[in-house]
Amino acid sequence: MKAWGIIVLSMIFLLACTDRRPEIERAMKKYDRLILRVDADSIADCFTLNGKLGAVSGRDSIRAFLKTFGDVNVLQQQSSTTSIVIKNDSARQEGTYFQKVIVKGDTIVATGHYTASWVWDGVQGWLLKNMITVPDKK
Repeated sequence: MKAWGIIVLSMIFLLACTDRRPEIERAMKKYDRLILRVDADSIADCFTLNGKLGAVSGRDSIRAFLKTFGDVNVLQQQSSTTSIVIKNDSARQEGTYFQKVIVKGDTIVATGHYTASWVWDGVQGWLLKNMITVPDKK
């Protein structure tokens, strides 16, 4: 019986030590795919209820804000991670982004840096608490 206890404790320890960075990467790639589809509802669902997208606070406000971009056609959306720091149920991800869109017939390319703050939700997985983008200076 003692052996089972040691095995169970060892498994718990190993699971606690797993590298969760790939989970953050997958969550960001999902976010990229949703931006590419301009899926306001699903993008908003990537955020916590009180999440922030720039100056916009709250999942419902983020959804309403994103729906104003209905006339935007996203041709490309890519993000590249430069760092991920995980502490308990929170993570901070930094990186760069590249986006190519068509707005009112004009093609626009945007590049810059982003900082994403993630929190672990036991049901939904990693959710964005805060997403900040800073465009590169032209």
